[in-house]
Amino acid sequence: MQALKNAFSAIGGPWLLDRLQFVLVGVPTVVIVSLGLSGASNSDEYAIFLFRNILLFGFVLLATELARRTIFASIRARTANPFLVLAFGAGMGAAFYLLKCLLDASLNDPNYSLGSLVAFAAAGAILVPAGSLLERLRRHSRVRRRIHLEQTAAPIDQAQLSAQLALVFDDLSANVSAKFRQLSLVIGLTSRESLERVIMDCIKPLSVSLGYLSRPTARYFVIRGTTSEALALRPFARPIAVAFVYASLLWLSNVEFERGDIAVTPALINFLLLSVSINLAQLAWSKFARGSGVLAIVLFASIMSIAITSVNQFYLSNPVQLDGYLAGLLMNSVIVSTMLGASALISFHPKLESGPFRDSIVRGKGGSLHQAFSAMIYRRLSQKLHGAVQSDVLALQLSIGAAQTLNAEKLEAEVLTVIEKARDEFLADTELPLSNRLKSLTDQWAFVAEVIVTNSCQNLSPLQENVCFMLIQEAVTNSVRHGSATKIMVTLSQGKPGVFNLSVVDNGTGPLAKSSKLGSGLNVLKVLTEDEYSLTFNEGGGAKLTATIYS
Repeated sequence: MQALKNAFSAIGGPWLLDRLQFVLVGVPTVVIVSLGLSGASNSDEYAIFLFRNILLFGFVLLATELARRTIFASIRARTANPFLVLAFGAGMGAAFYLLKCLLDASLNDPNYSLGSLVAFAAAGAILVPAGSLLERLRRHSRVRRRIHLEQTAAPIDQAQLSAQLALVFDDLSANVSAKFRQLSLVIGLTSRESLERVIMDCIKPLSVSLGYLSRPTARYFVIRGTTSEALALRPFARPIAVAFVYASLLWLSNVEFERGDIAVTPALINFLLLSVSINLAQLAWSKFARGSGVLAIVLFASIMSIAITSVNQFYLSNPVQLDGYLAGLLMNSVIVSTMLGASALISFHPKLESGPFRDSIVRGKGGSLHQAFSAMIYRRLSQKLHGAVQSDVLALQLSIGAAQTLNAEKLEAEVLTVIEKARDEFLADTELPLSNRLKSLTDQWAFVAEVIVTNSCQNLSPLQENVCFMLIQEAVTNSVRHGSATKIMVTLSQGKPGVFNLSVVDNGTGPLAKSSKLGSGLNVLKVLTEDEYSLTFNEGGGAKLTATIYS
């Protein structure tokens, strides 16, 4: 009972009305409904029905987006009232049905009933909270998996981090040397012109490319992370449940067209076909699992769609029509694929035995903390190259006479000195203990703002120290530059192992809007917090950033 109560109270959290879910669930639904429930007899009628459903789907996307920006704009800061969520879902369902009736009337096919209106309202009141709970489950599962991966990964010490960062500067130095060797062969080239080419061909492109790399990879629904692991480990889970849901959908869809009596037989046959086939596929996969789980699901669904579509057409279509058969093939492929994917997700529980995925973090391909560090360090490297390195080379260029003949060796040595200086400064900064860097941060802003940092975290890894510091650095910089703050309170504390709480409160102008988004420098929080952070107005004035960081 307590679990149900907690689930009910959580439906209005930051995961409510997730955009990606609407796309991933909505698009297949539009296809399925358009092909399976149109009752069309030719391709033109299918096209009209599909167009109508696309309009309805667009309405749903627009309505949910408006809701996210208005009545649910504050869900990052505080959970929305669950009864408001239920009311919104019911209203969405009713509005969807009324718009459907309006479009049907415009096509000279009026069809309205009070019972259907109530049914659609009830469906909305169920689906919206269910989607919220599913997204919450997905995010929490991913958090557990992430922490688990990072806890079992081989630790990276400071020497390794420094060596990785040094490679960027070493590569730049090698490119600069190669560029000067090339320029030394150009007749009539001045020193100023050669430095301009070094900036344009070596320094600036690297700075830009590092800027692109500073965007952390979002591990979304069917693309990466927990979901891909679930599909790979258990693509054919719960065969009886999947077969039962499909058979039920087949029968209920035919009830809508008043032919439920003749749909019983194909529903039972397809229940047997799917349950047996999925069981066999499950046994085969557990013994000979190779390759992509997603591909296995799609291939299986495509093959099974031939069998179940043939059964449906034999019993429900007289005579069998090519358009209907092809539409059934596509529809059943989508339905079976979707149900198998959902079943895999529901059945998946991250465990230690999934060794191949645990190893991915060691190769730098998994683990949000590594992603966060890479994103933020690339951003800082880009800023260092664009700022200090490029500025020093420009200053060197301006100090040289416009007509001075190129001395490639001398210029190369001077530019390499600039790069080496930037390299040493950058590495020294990342190698300092967290307490020293936090002290330097407060001193850096002392003439502009009072920065008070409270850090109760101990025994952090070099990776954790770097990420926490860079997050605090970005937050303080945003408070001063964008909020004109003169006092900033930063609190960093540790909860459970691998979980950190960050709070940044200032006395500035506050966020630009009530639902302000994070700046580019703090976008990494979306990865580290599962998009569960809040940037709101502080009660005493200014802005308040709070985040629970899973690392």
